[in-house]
Amino acid sequence: MRRGIRSLVLVGALTLALVGCAGLPMTGAVHEGLSSTAEPDVPDVQFKPNGPQVGATPEQIVDGFLNAGSGPAGGWATAREFLTGTAVDSWRPDAGATVDVLSARSIAVASSDQSSATVTVSLSPTATVDGEGAYTAVAEAAAPPLTFTLTKLPAGWRITSAPNGIVLDQDLFKSVFRAYSLMYYDPTWTFLVPDVRWFPTLNASTRIAAALINGQPSPWLAKSVVSAFPETVSLGSPSVPVVNGVAQVDLKESALTSDQTTLSRMQAQLADSLASTGQVTSVTLSIAGSALDVTPAPSRDTRVDSRTLALTAKGFGFIAAGQVDELPGVSAAVVALSPRSVELSDDRTTAAVLAGNGAVTRVDAAGPAALDQRAGLIAP
Repeated sequence: MRRGIRSLVLVGALTLALVGCAGLPMTGAVHEGLSSTAEPDVPDVQFKPNGPQVGATPEQIVDGFLNAGSGPAGGWATAREFLTGTAVDSWRPDAGATVDVLSARSIAVASSDQSSATVTVSLSPTATVDGEGAYTAVAEAAAPPLTFTLTKLPAGWRITSAPNGIVLDQDLFKSVFRAYSLMYYDPTWTFLVPDVRWFPTLNASTRIAAALINGQPSPWLAKSVVSAFPETVSLGSPSVPVVNGVAQVDLKESALTSDQTTLSRMQAQLADSLASTGQVTSVTLSIAGSALDVTPAPSRDTRVDSRTLALTAKGFGFIAAGQVDELPGVSAAVVALSPRSVELSDDRTTAAVLAGNGAVTRVDAAGPAALDQRAGLIAP
């Protein structure tokens, strides 16, 4: 989570220079681009890997199975074609993903006879994604080999035992998976805080809603955030359809005990989380199929203004187009204190100032108030 304060930058002047920018258009219409907070609408790329080929060797079957990890459609239906009936039931592709370097991947037969075979796969992993969508970079380029057992059926070799999860090379991973933000509240129920997870782009809305409603915040974040979804509430439908930008989220009947404030917070968490898909503009909430009339609870953004906050000869405020955008009730008082350092609150209404005389002073619409006048104070 980003800090909700801004640090002062002391500058004498703001100068922008463009030198030798070949190809920079100097005439023509001005076109609106993405806002600083907007996410580009990244199109989903869906792969259709091949199924088992007639006459394929055990190594080729395992290689085809690994390649089919790029196709999550139908619960990785194509990958399951490489498995026997028992293995189809036991293999869990959603257990996680290993991201590796394809050129360093090797497949070898460890043992084989007329009816069975054992194949090992050596990987050079660069990252892993666990079953909750948590991405972890791998420091070491070596990992224990994956072991597959196969049997010879009338249709050809098929896998009887496969490690859970999928394997994707690092280039393919960027197309099959994408980062999404699960939004949780801070303990004051004021801010929505992102918890970044990686999911396949196919059915991303369902995966996001399930992780938010049925899951938990990441361990590193859990003590700093809260959720409106109690453990007794769970997703009522196995999917979250999106129709004309509206995600339809159904909860089980246990949610009926939730009060209006809690439901509004649930709606806000879902709306902000699903917005990270770039395809959802709003959310309708229902319980056991009955639609609810819920308005998302108000929340404040944790994003920090990207403009420079500065004290110049023109005053104190945000620099915009060479001008100082002053902060009402704050800027004039800050300038009067001849500050050495300033910290601004996230709502831009209060500043902590290390004044020129060495005292730390609070500044807001009520005026300056000295907080600490001891000598040798550090910047707030």
